[in-house]
Amino acid sequence: MSVPPWAAACLAFIAAATVPATTTQAASPALQEAFGWLEAAGPPSARGLQPVEVWTGHYGVTVGEDGTRQEHALTLPAFLVSQEADAFQVRTLGGKLETFKTSDQPANPRHVRFEPRSFEWMVEGHFGRGGHRHALFRDDEPVPSGLLQQVILARHCRDIQAEGLLKRLEDEIEQQLQKTDRNHDGLLPKEQLTEDTARYLLQHAVLALGSASNSWADIRQRLEHVVKILPHTTSAPKARLLADRVTEFMEEERARPLLSHQEIIKLPVEQQAAEQVRRLRTQMMLVSEDPNMREGDNVVEELVKLGNAAVPALIAAVDDCRPARNVYFGQNGWDGLHRDGQFSSVGELALDALGKISGRLFVNRGEADVFATPGDTPGALRQEIEAWWAGHQAKGGR
Repeated sequence: MSVPPWAAACLAFIAAATVPATTTQAASPALQEAFGWLEAAGPPSARGLQPVEVWTGHYGVTVGEDGTRQEHALTLPAFLVSQEADAFQVRTLGGKLETFKTSDQPANPRHVRFEPRSFEWMVEGHFGRGGHRHALFRDDEPVPSGLLQQVILARHCRDIQAEGLLKRLEDEIEQQLQKTDRNHDGLLPKEQLTEDTARYLLQHAVLALGSASNSWADIRQRLEHVVKILPHTTSAPKARLLADRVTEFMEEERARPLLSHQEIIKLPVEQQAAEQVRRLRTQMMLVSEDPNMREGDNVVEELVKLGNAAVPALIAAVDDCRPARNVYFGQNGWDGLHRDGQFSSVGELALDALGKISGRLFVNRGEADVFATPGDTPGALRQEIEAWWAGHQAKGGR
């Protein structure tokens, strides 16, 4: 039986990558330190995986200097994880798993497919060399700073024994780290790399929060890793705060587990409201056409259905700054350094439900934010809502 060229290339790469060898080490102490930071909570190793270029089925349009428009396919550099007859799965350089359905239109130049590439192709594309340029990190995952991207590439080079590429990347990184100019925050390049790494690992922990497959214990471990290895960075206090709040969830649910939606709808209405408010922490970032969405997944809408009966329980939750699972990474005008993702607190989701029930706009001025510190007494926002509710009831509203 003949073997397709792409399959032969994959087999050859995997065979070469799995030959026992002494692990290539970066000579730079700064790189070794950065690699150590990434090991436990950064992108997984690419050892043994074939680099590929994925045609995603989407396309873009470029406009030339003469005004002509040219369509081009959008492709994704990644590592091949598995392949079936009608689908394949890849892992991005940022560690995100993506599954693609293979197109049945091979004559279409935009049809979904992959082709094997070399890791050198990935590196050259990052620097815009070799006549092509590609983004190595997706918009829907954390995007590291430019220097940290090079460190992640260098780590992959080390893992797949690409000594020549590792040396080239290391030289480029060292040139940047040796600079003595301080940035607008007063940091030297090495200090900024430390800050960028901490922020990136925090972003990965937040991304993990957005998947129900990751337990509270898993998420807390990722957050505490940031605190442990990079304690003096500006991201460490945020990681500590989130870890403590996740711990509260764990302890609370150990004493009193959350009820499922099906269990809740059998309760009296007032109890339904209280239990659904407890479930706000599980609220995911939902897409209405998602085929995997089940009844009860949209907790905010379930509370809205309860109407005024849910208001007292929602008001009590407005000051709850603990994080929910509705995490979003995407295009929002941010660059890599400031793309911290969007995610809501339980209080912000309660506020969303209250706004839909009341038809009023209650403005969150930071009191309900994930990183806010609630006081011992109800905040101004909660007092405003309580005043509205008292007036509404006085007028006969229930």
